[in-house]
Amino acid sequence: MSIGCFTEKKRRPTEEEIIQALGARREDWLALAQFLQETYADHEEWKFMYGKKYGWALHLQAGKKLVSNLFPTQGSFTVQVNLSEEAVQAALQTDLNPHVRQVILAAHPFPEGRWIWIPVESDDDLVDIHALLERRMKMLGLA
Repeated sequence: MSIGCFTEKKRRPTEEEIIQALGARREDWLALAQFLQETYADHEEWKFMYGKKYGWALHLQAGKKLVSNLFPTQGSFTVQVNLSEEAVQAALQTDLNPHVRQVILAAHPFPEGRWIWIPVESDDDLVDIHALLERRMKMLGLA
């Protein structure tokens, strides 16, 4: 199963296709993207990320550092948040909702931290995603 729903590298999705795929979570996507653009990111572009398992994503950067990737899915979207192991352990000490906590715990630990893909299933997920992104930006010295 892929992270995003647009997995054909040679065919970038149109804005209409993205909006249609997001469904009821369209406004949440727009609000999160706008927040990231206004608060942290100075560059955004649509990129085919990491191969067919992931697909097309809205890639947001601050300078040369990744802020986040947002992957449209059918009826929602997935948010990528990369955290150092120290940031992961600090996040796990907070009151995360069970879904986000489980996603973090299931993420593979690498020496540089964890790459966490959070499928947005609820408004509580969005609250936790905002907190994790803030933690990431502080970790990078950008907040």
